[in-house]
Amino acid sequence: MMLMAGRFYNTIIVMLRALLLKDSILLVSGIFIVIINPAIGLFTPRCLIKEITGFYCTGCGMTTGFYSLIRGDITGASERNLLIVTLLPAALFYLILRKIILIYFGKYNFRYDLFIIIIFIVSVTSFTVCRNIPIPEFDILRPH
Repeated sequence: MMLMAGRFYNTIIVMLRALLLKDSILLVSGIFIVIINPAIGLFTPRCLIKEITGFYCTGCGMTTGFYSLIRGDITGASERNLLIVTLLPAALFYLILRKIILIYFGKYNFRYDLFIIIIFIVSVTSFTVCRNIPIPEFDILRPH
């Protein structure tokens, strides 16, 4: 019994250390983005997908878009990556709605999560394909 408790304790400690490391990296990255403008390109990495294939990935413009969004420049954020100003509020709304349903009704049908994940995957894939089609109508989807 004591051996099982020790293993459980060690597992919990390993999980907490991993969470602490992940959260620390996220916090440092967030502070870094707030302080240093990623558009000047001093410390921001280049997109490997863009470098190798020449196509914009889903995340191209995301760092500079978050910088603009944190500064309150919604237009600038949408010029960098339109997903930030469309899917981020939708995801936050869904998470808040899900929490409200859990609090008030005590149960939640997790099939809704699968439906939302499918919608998210279709949206992101469509966005990525459309931003790489070289016609003027899709210029708004590419980072400026």
